[in-house]
Amino acid sequence: MRLGAGILDQVVDIERQTLAKNALGEDVPTWSTYMLKIRAGRADAADSETFAAGEKSATRRTRWLIRDTKKGRAITAKDRLINGLETYEIAGIKQTNKGRRRYLELTTEIRND
Repeated sequence: MRLGAGILDQVVDIERQTLAKNALGEDVPTWSTYMLKIRAGRADAADSETFAAGEKSATRRTRWLIRDTKKGRAITAKDRLINGLETYEIAGIKQTNKGRRRYLELTTEIRND
């Protein structure tokens, strides 16, 4: 992913799965905001289509660049990234080689069924 002026031109949220109580007092999984309105750069990396059981499925892999922060380093593959109306599953996270502790790269996938 190239770096330059304006590279962080998207606004995304990071959500984390937590437990909440339902009306019966049972724990149910729910998503809550972990990081709100953070600046990110986007680069679509690959896409693919597959056919299984007579149905077509499409997947897009996207890489996101965010600033390296303490909270950002706690992001895991159990979290997800929200960009507008699209929800991306996080497949991996790493520090970039574009300056130590400057940026994190999130590799995500989204299914377009």
